[in-house]
Formats: sequence, C-alpha cells, structure tokens
Amino acid sequence: IDMSTTIQRSDNKGIPLTFPGPIGLAAGFDKNGSAIPGLFQMGFSFVEIGSVTPEPQDGNARPRSFRLVEDRGVINRFGFNSLGAESVRGL
Repeated sequence: IDMSTTIQRSDNKGIPLTFPGPIGLAAGFDKNGSAIPGLFQMGFSFVEIGSVTPEPQDGNARPRSFRLVEDRGVINRFGFNSLGAESVRGL
C-alpha cells in the first residue's frame, strides 16, 4: 500500500473527506483522547476517540465484562466511563 496516496471518499450523502492514507483507527481504543498525537505519529490517517460525556462519570460498576465461553462471546457493560468534555479538551 502506498501510504502517500490521498484517498478521497464522496460516495455517501455527506461532505467529501480526504485522508492522507488508507488506515484509520475507529472509536473505542482511546476513550479519553490521551493518545491521539502518538497514534498519528504511528501513521494512522484518522483517529476517532470514544464516547466523551459532558461531565465526568465512572461508567457501570465492576465486573462489567463477561465471557460467554460456550457461545464464544463477550458481554460488554462498561457504560460510558469518561473524564468529561472539559478534561478531554485539555489533553
């Protein structure tokens, strides 16, 4: 993959978006946005952060994830744990 190629996507009903490369990182990896500069330095063309809430909150009580061995699955009940918008903006 030639990472210097600009990829343009305009096949949806939104505004056209241009990214410097083909690989981005979807939300969920960096819930509070603290790793954004490092992720771009690693070569990601775009980075989404997780669910940032207006105010800080802890999310659901632990345990909040469960393995379903027979079903080969996981139940995620993390809730929206977040530092809050003001803290994330300041990172």
